[in-house]
Amino acid sequence: MVGGKKEVFEEYRDILEMMGEKIFHVGEVGMGEVVKLANNLAGAVAGIGAWEGFLFGTKLGADPKILFEVISASSGNSWVLQTRVPYPNIIPNCPANNDFASGFTTDLMAKDLGLVLSTAEAMKFPLLAGSLAHQMMKAAQANGLGHKDWSATCKIIYQLAGEKI
Repeated sequence: MVGGKKEVFEEYRDILEMMGEKIFHVGEVGMGEVVKLANNLAGAVAGIGAWEGFLFGTKLGADPKILFEVISASSGNSWVLQTRVPYPNIIPNCPANNDFASGFTTDLMAKDLGLVLSTAEAMKFPLLAGSLAHQMMKAAQANGLGHKDWSATCKIIYQLAGEKI
């Protein structure tokens, strides 16, 4: 997600492609940060929804592998679901497979959501689900999960329901 003059972006595209596979010109200077924060907000909210869906299903007896199959083929599917299932050994390369070893940390997600919320407050519009996502990240930090992948917040969701994951 790159902000700046389109001509400059195109001139340096090959250098940017060395840093990542998907390179997007998103507008003028500053829009890279806006789009990144918007993406992280959407991902965090989707994650909480997915983990609560898994909590609901498993608490009532559903097999997590079957839940993953069905949700993956249904309206609850998302990139977050496909990369951050709360149970180990359902998908490869998932943080849950390795005790939520750091990918994008909870500390970083909390920071980004804090930036989102402070900007929304300054612009005088509410982000209700974003506020909840930020509080979940803060709860995870308070429980020593700040250095873990942000998907470790699923542990807080389960803990609140009297479950351990």
